Parts: sequence; structure tokens; C-alpha cells
Amino acid sequence: MSPKIAIIGAGVIGTTIGVRFLEKGFNVTIFTKDEPLNTNSDSAVALWYPPNDSHFYLQQLCIDSLPY
Repeated sequence: MSPKIAIIGAGVIGTTIGVRFLEKGFNVTIFTKDEPLNTNSDSAVALWYPPNDSHFYLQQLCIDSLPY
């Protein structure tokens, strides 16, 4: 049985933490007083990838900020 996690709030932070716990195998429930699309926009909760261009410094900053 997976450990259970309860998250209060479905904003960008709550949703991001929820995804991270899911990736680690936790059973996640997110509670919010508003419907999720009234809490944040579709574009705020999205997959993130570092830019694929010639700016090495920017790419490295993005990769360093990724919490993996």
C-alpha cells in the first residue's frame, strides 16, 4: 500500500508537489475550495522542459533549477 498524502490547495505549488509525490509512488489527494480551473490557468500547470537552443548558460540555469 502506498503512503497517503493530502495537499491543501490546487494552485501551481500544490499541483506541482502533488505530481512530484505521485512520481515517487505516493497516493495523493489534493483539496481545494475552488474548482481547479478557477484556481489556476491551464497554462500555469504544464510540463516544463529546458529551452533547446544555443544559449548554454540559460539551459544550465533551467536544468539546475529542476528538482530532480
